[in-house]
Amino acid sequence: MCLYVDFDYHHKDKRGRIVRRRATQDILVYKVLREDGRSPYQGTFWQFGVEKTSIMKAQYDGYDSYNVEEALHSCLNMDSARSHSNYYRRIHPAVIPKGSMLIYGANDEVASNRLIVYRDEASLIKARGAIGPGIARDKIANFGKRK
Repeated sequence: MCLYVDFDYHHKDKRGRIVRRRATQDILVYKVLREDGRSPYQGTFWQFGVEKTSIMKAQYDGYDSYNVEEALHSCLNMDSARSHSNYYRRIHPAVIPKGSMLIYGANDEVASNRLIVYRDEASLIKARGAIGPGIARDKIANFGKRK
């Protein structure tokens, strides 16, 4: 999955790097996985309920846009997740934990450096509690300092 940076929510710093956002609270997202629990594009195995971490790298693609390939990709809503799923792929609820760095992409996709995927909504609620109301993207994550 290749995410194209949404410049409605991001800008570049003086060196031309994409400024990432930091999650101010847990963010509910959706992860599309194959039936065997692996990601459909990279084949990474996901263990439900276990936090995975990754580097996050945005790069200029030569066409006046930036993309993110190296990161943990997920979808911000079910419609976006459905567009990436098919008969052999399943949609699972997931959480980008508070404090994670993230980049919003076009088509309601998001890339982050931390992600926890759950088997189903009941497992997520059991582990984290009730799911709160939706919050606007520009309010749920602010610009964090680059580490």
